[in-house]
Amino acid sequence: MNPFRKILRLILGFLSSYAIKKHKIEVIVVAGWYGSDIARELSYTILNDNLRVRRNTQEIWWDFSIPLAILGYKDKRRSTYMWLLLIFRAFVYLIISKPNPHILLLNANCTFEHTAKYWASIVKPDTLVILNNKKDSVIVKELLRSMIKNKKGKLVYNLSAIDSVTLQELRNNLDLHTFSLEAGSSKDIIVTSNKQYHIILYGKKKYTIPKSELHGITPEVLAASLALAKSYGVDLAEASFSLLKFELPASIIAKIRTNLEVNKVQ
Repeated sequence: MNPFRKILRLILGFLSSYAIKKHKIEVIVVAGWYGSDIARELSYTILNDNLRVRRNTQEIWWDFSIPLAILGYKDKRRSTYMWLLLIFRAFVYLIISKPNPHILLLNANCTFEHTAKYWASIVKPDTLVILNNKKDSVIVKELLRSMIKNKKGKLVYNLSAIDSVTLQELRNNLDLHTFSLEAGSSKDIIVTSNKQYHIILYGKKKYTIPKSELHGITPEVLAASLALAKSYGVDLAEASFSLLKFELPASIIAKIRTNLEVNKVQ
């Protein structure tokens, strides 16, 4: 790593951490091997009706994606001059701006330990949503380690995704919110599907949403988004109604189409 890039990482990390602290930003991170961008958009659709929320709208593709999303700048490569100008503007804005409390919804997928540790040094999630978790997920491991160390935060996860040993440690340190794709307790959000509907169960309540209204949404993504909404006090009836307004962004549709074409060629 060249010296300028190393210094840039440090400065962007500092500015991002300062922005979170000054603006009292509550950070939600959605992490998983796939579907985290769709879960982010679905969660944003639900939460934005009730809370002040913003989210990253560009793909998380390199180590600077997260700090740029926190600072609110477009995620792209820049010349040395443009990076220096960005740092100056960000620093001045953080000094003169008034606090702006809100929720920031990020999706974060990473297979590189160096990048995952960098992100975890900046972001201490107030809420972590785990999708399709694998034991060797570097970003999940680093974010959970940070949350457990601070003994603070909410964890939204699939009941079947966490082993019993890890679960006991999480119970001792975090506020847990669960979802399931099969029978569970009355405290869980349960989502199952048939040919026509997604079926949402919570306690004695039951809601059905036509699959035609949620193209490309898997039961797990839907369940995770609803469990997240419930953890923020959003009524499930309201959340279900908000879902009817959901549309996949063009960027995600293009990404899905590209992946389908690649798989077809293979």
